[in-house]
Amino acid sequence: MIYYYFQSCARTFSSKLVFCLALSDLILSIVDVVEIMYQTGTDCTVLGFLRVTGIYSNMLWTTQILSVLFIQFVLEYAGVNRLFPYLVISNIMLSLAPNVITLYDMNFGGELYFAQVNGECFIQPQSAYMYVLIIPFAVLLTMCLIMTAKVYLVFKEIATNLGNIEYKSLFMYPAVLVMLDVPISIDYATNH
Repeated sequence: MIYYYFQSCARTFSSKLVFCLALSDLILSIVDVVEIMYQTGTDCTVLGFLRVTGIYSNMLWTTQILSVLFIQFVLEYAGVNRLFPYLVISNIMLSLAPNVITLYDMNFGGELYFAQVNGECFIQPQSAYMYVLIIPFAVLLTMCLIMTAKVYLVFKEIATNLGNIEYKSLFMYPAVLVMLDVPISIDYATNH
């Protein structure tokens, strides 16, 4: 991430997208380290807020990277560079939405709250987990699978004419999402 700030050549559109994805991963890593270092006495509201924000941001950035590829190659829209501010704003708003709802509900004596389960702070009660994480992730994963198939077919069709290798390598992030996040989600669903 430090490289991104000091090298102007790294400030391409795809690098900005990957930087934002790495930043959301960093948030999750910091929360994990704090939860391991301070197993008791930590404020689960803050850590849960950061964990949910990081999870949503990670899922959304991966989906947005794929949607940029979809828009540029399948829909053949050349102005994707201008979408970056909208991607950032939508990611922040959607990543904060479950937290804002939970904090609002906590403030007015509702059922939602942040608590530690299996060593991780997350939104509780357990029934909320399905609506907060599993269903949104399933929707995003379905969108990713559909867009991945369409982008792959376009890449396959124009593979010999594709001069910009940057977008081909960017296509790997959604593939990694599918390979890594599906088993993690199944593990989360069975352990929470």
